[in-house]
Amino acid sequence: MTHLNIHILNRLRLFIPVLAGIFAISATAADPVMGRSKSGWRDSVLCTVDRDVAKLDLQVVNDARQWQLMWNVTDSSYNALSIKRLNSFDDGVYSDKARVRLSEMQTGNERVIAEEEVSYSGPLLGLRLTVGDGLRRVLASDGKPLFRDVPVPATIAEGSRAILRTPTKANFRVLRAEASHYLDRRNTKFNTISELDDYLAASRDSVEGYWEYLDRNVQAKAVSLGAPYRLATVRNGDAIDVLYLGPVDSPAQAWQPLMVKGRLIPTIFINNYDLEWADNRRLTLYNSETYATLEARCTILTLNFPLFRSSFRFRRIFPNKH
Repeated sequence: MTHLNIHILNRLRLFIPVLAGIFAISATAADPVMGRSKSGWRDSVLCTVDRDVAKLDLQVVNDARQWQLMWNVTDSSYNALSIKRLNSFDDGVYSDKARVRLSEMQTGNERVIAEEEVSYSGPLLGLRLTVGDGLRRVLASDGKPLFRDVPVPATIAEGSRAILRTPTKANFRVLRAEASHYLDRRNTKFNTISELDDYLAASRDSVEGYWEYLDRNVQAKAVSLGAPYRLATVRNGDAIDVLYLGPVDSPAQAWQPLMVKGRLIPTIFINNYDLEWADNRRLTLYNSETYATLEARCTILTLNFPLFRSSFRFRRIFPNKH
């Protein structure tokens, strides 16, 4: 939690209610994972993994007796969480249980990695999967961690899909289908700070310049600010790159001078921008309510995160101060 990485302690929740049949593809091919033909089953695409996706966060609930949550789905392979209800009587008491199986499929061959039983209540059974960016977590409906000591496949294949497979008559809801991206940290304009100095010294663009931390208005439980640091803004096509200048992020050195820390995207309003911002793990934090403004004759740069009820201000500085 360093460097105004605006470390998100409670990441945004994207609630997307989805009814069976939306974004769905009826399936009929044989599938050994479920132990039966897919005839009568439906594949609902939750998201497609494009370039620079760092993490998937998927959460669904379902009333079917059997269903699957799959990721890294390509033409010949995927990883899967397969759920089968095991309703039974235990010492005369009705018990709602289910078996969750973690497996991977390669060219038609299934390898079962692990299985666990979970308890649930009510007609809906849910799972949450978080994978990528070094994370690998599976949660049951009640929040119980599953497969804690099992190497859940944590990589995300570019071009793959995440799919929910259910019986065609099943009722389900997608509570979360979120893909977090790495912000492209490359800036091809400058190889050294001296090159940046020369460029900004000659610039007459009021948006471009050097900035240092001024103050903040934050919710302590939502975000964390590390050591105050410095930024530079430089036009890059239709957008404005926000370059990180220092201090050096040690010891991990995730952030080095001239890396792209954020991006300002112009709107129809003067000095008002949509904001892309990379947190301390270099994940892009961006939504329609995240924005930046230039105020006081372009001498104050404010980064606003309304859903976290937080904002950060930077003041313009002259080149010899940075």
